[in-house]
Amino acid sequence: MTYLMRAIEKFLTTHNRGAYIHILVVGNEPMFEVPDSDADKYEAYLQFLIDRVDALRTANAGWTYEIFTGALNRASELGAKVPPHPILQKIITITKENTKVSGIDLHLSYFDAQPWYPKNWFTTMFNMFQRYGLYAVTYGLESPPKIPAALDLLDEKSTLWVLNFIYNGTLLGTSADGYYNTNPLVFPDFVSHMRNGLGHLVAIRDNLGQGRKRNDPHR
Repeated sequence: MTYLMRAIEKFLTTHNRGAYIHILVVGNEPMFEVPDSDADKYEAYLQFLIDRVDALRTANAGWTYEIFTGALNRASELGAKVPPHPILQKIITITKENTKVSGIDLHLSYFDAQPWYPKNWFTTMFNMFQRYGLYAVTYGLESPPKIPAALDLLDEKSTLWVLNFIYNGTLLGTSADGYYNTNPLVFPDFVSHMRNGLGHLVAIRDNLGQGRKRNDPHR
């Protein structure tokens, strides 16, 4: 535990990273990583971790990140079990009762929902997030090309996950100018939302049609 906390403190203090973080998530899908029998131990560990990152936030000027528990995946499925999943219950209880915690990080994975790609999937989810006041979402922006190309690995049983990326070099390769090709299933919706009042979220503006170059050292 001491080594872990030193590593966290080192990461946050190096280059004053903590001042540039808006949301700090403690945990990542623990319901799949922690045995159900260790639910009480995980609760104690999580409370300890929250206290320590809160103390770091308080001790450093300009650190204002919010602390989120999580990240939860397949929460509705696990919550419907009788009795409910013990790790899931611990996380929800801590989130409700610990005043240092501001929310929960959710992983929403719908890649096996139906055998075709949902029309306007990006817009549907984006509107749902806005409706419920969700203000921080991660999404697959780009995937690099692979050799050999991954297209021959797809069939009717493949999941939708690989289709999500906005700049999809894995499946669509690169354009003549060296950029990852845009995903026609997602890109139009993405551009629409970025240009209609949300362009301040990302610095893309006139470069919306270009993903990362294949040999870009900043990748």
